[in-house]
Amino acid sequence: MLPYSQINSLKGTFSSITNEPALSPTPALGLAKEVNGGYFTNGTYTSRALDGGGSVTWNTISWKIPSELSSALSGLVGLWHMNLGWGSDKGGFIATPQGGAAFTNLSKFGSGAGLFNGTGARVDINIGGTTNQALDFWIKNSNPNDGIMEIVTPGGTAYLSVSNHAVIVTGSYGTSSKLYVNGDSACVKLLNGWNHIALVFGKALVVNGINLGVANGDFMEGAMDELASYNYALSLAEANAHFTSGRRFAGG
Repeated sequence: MLPYSQINSLKGTFSSITNEPALSPTPALGLAKEVNGGYFTNGTYTSRALDGGGSVTWNTISWKIPSELSSALSGLVGLWHMNLGWGSDKGGFIATPQGGAAFTNLSKFGSGAGLFNGTGARVDINIGGTTNQALDFWIKNSNPNDGIMEIVTPGGTAYLSVSNHAVIVTGSYGTSSKLYVNGDSACVKLLNGWNHIALVFGKALVVNGINLGVANGDFMEGAMDELASYNYALSLAEANAHFTSGRRFAGG
């Protein structure tokens, strides 16, 4: 195997690298079907960076895959793993899928992720007037402009969308909210593959519903996984920790 410094110098030449070694919590390099997600457990892989002396075929790959969020997490109001079902894993909230909302097994965590077709698929979740101040989730969306979700409160609706590949909040509470994308508050642009998004409102809000896959009439085309809502303001450090813990480190 090449030393870490050589792997780092070669990283730009391999499209199958799952993590940039210089940015990864561990100096590891892996393989993926798609950037940031879509892993196969077996198959044929070739990696010159890892084999050093030339091209060598690997017939079996095993992955270190992070765990889903625990329903016992402090401050958690609702949790949706989306493992081929829309029911909440915390909170007992009722979800109503419409317009062809479906699932894919190419998930970020677990056995499934929500899949939206961009033409009418949505999932309306009734969370019963609970108090929330933050949401976070993973999204896979390569469209330059798209809806993501609506957060419905007695005082108005906040719309979370993609505009020119950047995540934005419009409507009610947009000016007082904070966005963290992939653990960063400075850059809110989405990358290829799975991205982590955290939305933090300036104050705790009574929320009646969360509508997934749509924002102000614009329907999302892409996938969503591991949605969680909290009764307190997630910090940048916490958002970064959730992003970092969700990165898949290595295959071998």
